[in-house]
Amino acid sequence: MSKSNSLDVGSGQKTVTTAGTREPLASGINPVLSVTIKALRGNAGKAYVGDHTVSSSVGFVLDAGESLDLATDDPKKPIDLTQIYLDVGTSGEGVSYIYLRE
Repeated sequence: MSKSNSLDVGSGQKTVTTAGTREPLASGINPVLSVTIKALRGNAGKAYVGDHTVSSSVGFVLDAGESLDLATDDPKKPIDLTQIYLDVGTSGEGVSYIYLRE
């Protein structure tokens, strides 16, 4: 049986109920080759993306509508979406994301 060369595309949305409470971007998704994270256009505050130390004042800052692209060149070292964390400056706001995986 040969392996398919096609990529799987998926997407989702993540909101943080309480500002100042970091949460993983996604769970239940196998590691990916690339992900684009975009702050929701309706956000009044900022979204913060980072590792397990991200907070509502520290991290990669996304204003409403801004995006961040992450990718790996090595399929043997994929991106684990559970290791990317999100926090927000305003409760109930968040991001949408789209990813590619094998």
